[in-house]
Amino acid sequence: MNDGSGRKSESLPGKAIDRSQRETEDRYHRLANLIDQGFCVMEVFFDDDGVGVDYRFLEVNPVFERHTGLVDAVGKTARELVPNLESTWPERYGRIAMTGKSERFVDRSEAMGRWFEVDAFRIGAPEQRRVALLFTDISNRKAAEEALRESEERFRDLADNMSQFAWMADRDGSIVWYNRRWYEYTGTTLEQMKGWGWQAVHHPDHVGRVVEKISHCFRTGETWEDTFPLRSANGDYRWFLSRAIPIRDSEGRVLRWFGTNTDITQQRQLESKLQQTAIQLAQANRRKDEFLANVSHEIRSPMTAILGYLDLIELHSDEDRRHVETIRRNGEFLLTLINDILDLSKIEAGQFETDAVAFDPKALIGEVVELMTIRAQEGGITLTTKVTESVPEAIVTDAKRVRQVLINLVGNAIKFTPQGSVQMVTTFDQESGEMVFDVIDTGIGIPATDVERLFQPFEQMDGSITRRFGGTGLGLAICRRLATVLGGSISAASEEGAGSRFRFTLPVGTQSTDRIDWRGELAASGTHDGTIDTVPVFREGDRLDARVLVVDDRPDIRFLLQRLLERFGCDVATCENGEEALRWLDDPGSATIDAVIMDMQMPGMDGLTAVRHMRQAGFSRPVIALTANAMDSDRERCLNAGYTDYLSKPIDKHLLFHKLKHRLAETQR
Repeated sequence: MNDGSGRKSESLPGKAIDRSQRETEDRYHRLANLIDQGFCVMEVFFDDDGVGVDYRFLEVNPVFERHTGLVDAVGKTARELVPNLESTWPERYGRIAMTGKSERFVDRSEAMGRWFEVDAFRIGAPEQRRVALLFTDISNRKAAEEALRESEERFRDLADNMSQFAWMADRDGSIVWYNRRWYEYTGTTLEQMKGWGWQAVHHPDHVGRVVEKISHCFRTGETWEDTFPLRSANGDYRWFLSRAIPIRDSEGRVLRWFGTNTDITQQRQLESKLQQTAIQLAQANRRKDEFLANVSHEIRSPMTAILGYLDLIELHSDEDRRHVETIRRNGEFLLTLINDILDLSKIEAGQFETDAVAFDPKALIGEVVELMTIRAQEGGITLTTKVTESVPEAIVTDAKRVRQVLINLVGNAIKFTPQGSVQMVTTFDQESGEMVFDVIDTGIGIPATDVERLFQPFEQMDGSITRRFGGTGLGLAICRRLATVLGGSISAASEEGAGSRFRFTLPVGTQSTDRIDWRGELAASGTHDGTIDTVPVFREGDRLDARVLVVDDRPDIRFLLQRLLERFGCDVATCENGEEALRWLDDPGSATIDAVIMDMQMPGMDGLTAVRHMRQAGFSRPVIALTANAMDSDRERCLNAGYTDYLSKPIDKHLLFHKLKHRLAETQR
């Protein structure tokens, strides 16, 4: 087209197209400068075959450097900036420049060490061979995706190789995944199990309960835990512990559930065996207790007559008294034996109870020494005691058990000291708050290596010692166990042929003298556990002036009690069993009874049944249980049945007098 001056001019439509293209490019440039994505315009270079081999950056936006790591890129070629750049990049851009077809792709440049998400398109005329890029460095995203992929692979490897079954469910509880162990065990597939298909492998007796409970957890978001049997591929059932927790988003909404099932079949079998063993042990202990109770009953019943009748014998000479004391001493030895066996049984069963009271330790020591002096004199040895000034006037612990330990230790020292002396030295360690009792003898001693054997039940050094000195080997075993129950300890040091030292160390509380519960002015109670009670000594002339009914199936016991009670000033009636006693009390012609002394074990109606009937009939007077059993449980049974008090055979006249006087006084208040 000629403009009249001889020069050619562009056509109006051509000018409009160029202007529109420039305006479009200007908008791209302005937009590129505002966005957070990288932007650049490149000129692509080709080889003789028309393949792109490099490109020069003509224009970049402000964030180009952040996305690429390339500095001052304008005017430079890619090969200048990244000499080892992969050829795929210029080849792709050359293809776009030649064809004009835009491409969107994600690729990694190893040379640049980055991942890119790219939108590439041609700009300008084809012959300009220019390409524009809008791109984002997605290296961090790719790294996160790769880490997630690796994490998922590790999770699946771990889940597939763990011994437990693992599973995942969506927020509503529909199963979406199981680990390999589940499929190996059940022989199922995900298609069979997904959703709520897992019910097919649950035991029909349990599936309803399981569905109800897990549905509740899915609704409420509560943690799931239950046990149930699952069927294996071969049809057998094994027990599993199932647990699941909800996975929540940042706002606490449940996204999904993750759970495991742990095989607890062997554990349940073991627990069942342990329960059976526990039942068997409990039965064995019960049989043992019953056996010991029967042994106690069979020994104490005749011993009641033997020792009790000694109090009724009229003594006419010193020789008579010696004979009576010999019988009494040997009878008391038999009682000591059965008491030791019962104590050991209770301690080992954990049924041994203590009762801390405030008492004067010097009085207790004096009583022990006085009691044991006669035995020492009979053996021709000297028994002495030393109490240091550090010993307080009053201490708090179980007085009767301390007395029992000291009597055993001193008695043991006397027994194994054929000649020489036994000394008990008592001190108080103010720093530790412990009483220390040392029992020192000049007896036969034992090798130091054998000392610990002394504290094992039924242990003695050898048969010759047993034959020479007698004994069961229970005393020291019981002493150490009693000391342990009281929080203390017993140790021993010995040298063969040079004697022994036994040390009883006991933590105690201290108390002012005006709070002493026991001062030592006591008579031996004769109860099976060595109880020290405040028992006034019965003296001839003391009277109770009461009418007492004695109920016992053994004539010798009835006769003994009748004679003792008559010496107390009582009028006495007797019955052979519980039924006869109830008839006697119901008889309008019978005299009013102030108290009843009744045996626990009798043929026909026993004492426990009889006392219940008495209480139901309105009898409110004292009823004292008389029993040859010696277990703590017997006392509880008596009191629960309606007995007022409890008296163990053999009968101690002082304790009988005390209990009867005390209970009669209560009814008169």
